Amino acid sequence: MDIVISSGEGKTKESELRTTVYKRALDRNYSLKTKSGRLFYSELLNKYPAFCFSMRSFDDEITAKLGVKECFEHDLLNYYPALVEKPGEVVASFKYTVVIMPGLALNSYLNRWYLVNYWIALK
Repeated sequence: MDIVISSGEGKTKESELRTTVYKRALDRNYSLKTKSGRLFYSELLNKYPAFCFSMRSFDDEITAKLGVKECFEHDLLNYYPALVEKPGEVVASFKYTVVIMPGLALNSYLNRWYLVNYWIALK
C-alpha cells in the first residue's frame, strides 16, 4: 500500500534529488555482464531478497553505485523517488506490504492504524 500525506494541496511531484532507496523487481531476471554488477546483485539477494534497501547499507559504495546503474538499466530494480510539493510544505510517504489471510479483519485494522497515527501526528 502506498500512502502519501501532504501539508499542502496534495499535488506532489517527483523531486530532482538523487534517489537512494530501491527495491528489487521480483518478476525480472537478467544475467549481469560486469563483475561489479554481479557482486552487487548477489549481495542484494543475500541481504534484501524482497525488501527495500538504501545505497548506504552496502559496504562498498562504488560497487553499489555501479551495480545499481547496471541493474536499473536492465529493469532489475524499482526506485522510490523523493516527493515534493510547494516550497515550505511537508510531504510524507509510507509504503508497506499487507498480508491478507482468511479470517483477518483487514479494514478495521488499517482504519485503526491510520486513525491512531493521524491522531498522534496532530498532538
